[in-house]
Amino acid sequence: MSCSPQINFSMAFLKRECPFYALFKNGHVPITGAAVGELKGFQERDVYICDTSRWTKEQIEGVAEIIAQKNDARMLEVLVSIQSGTPLPLRKSQCEGHMLGYALRAFV
Repeated sequence: MSCSPQINFSMAFLKRECPFYALFKNGHVPITGAAVGELKGFQERDVYICDTSRWTKEQIEGVAEIIAQKNDARMLEVLVSIQSGTPLPLRKSQCEGHMLGYALRAFV
């Protein structure tokens, strides 16, 4: 028997007032896990790292548009950054909680 790679089911649960909430079904954002780091312009250090590989095209574009508007940036620049694989942090203060989960799929 051999196993495929792990499948990530981890999610962060956005607060309803979060500007990104409407882009994700029930405000559930796919994440790879949690991290601690410095975010430019924020005191907060606790973040989730978004798993943009599990986002739809519409979610990626919507998030890019909101980030661009909030930071007086061009949407295309933000979009290229997200699509290039640059880790995208999500502040924990924008979330109600999270679920970290992985599964292995076995094949006979």
